[in-house]
Amino acid sequence: MAEKSMQLLVDQAAVKALYDALVEGEQSGEPQPFDFNQFKTRKRAELDHSNE
Repeated sequence: MAEKSMQLLVDQAAVKALYDALVEGEQSGEPQPFDFNQFKTRKRAELDHSNE
């Protein structure tokens, strides 16, 4: 029984964390455009520089 109670607490904490993250995202403002190709290019450059 204690194991089920503990799992319920863990599940409730996970749901609350997800809810809090959703609220934070909604309150952060309007979405901004995202250029995935530019992101990949920047990350590849960062990786190349970190290997030098």
